[in-house]
Amino acid sequence: MLGAVTYAPITTITGLWGGPFLQDVAGLSAGQAGAVLLLLFAATVAAGYTFGLLDHYAASRRALICAAFIASAISLFTLAILKQPPVSLPSHFW
Repeated sequence: MLGAVTYAPITTITGLWGGPFLQDVAGLSAGQAGAVLLLLFAATVAAGYTFGLLDHYAASRRALICAAFIASAISLFTLAILKQPPVSLPSHFW
């Protein structure tokens, strides 16, 4: 059930917003935008698997959720303070 709830928003964001945004605003080609969005989907799958494993070993779910929130907040704060966030991957990814 959680998988269905998780993948619906990420699919919507990717399909309706991700591709056009990366092509129009970031200036990526269709292939580059597709590669970035593929990484987004791969990270979503990997995160679900990782959190499932960590749930078995964590002392409490609250601590795991707080750690994930802090890591996400630090990542978003770092992107927010950068004057020119990176928008493309190195050329060897293509």
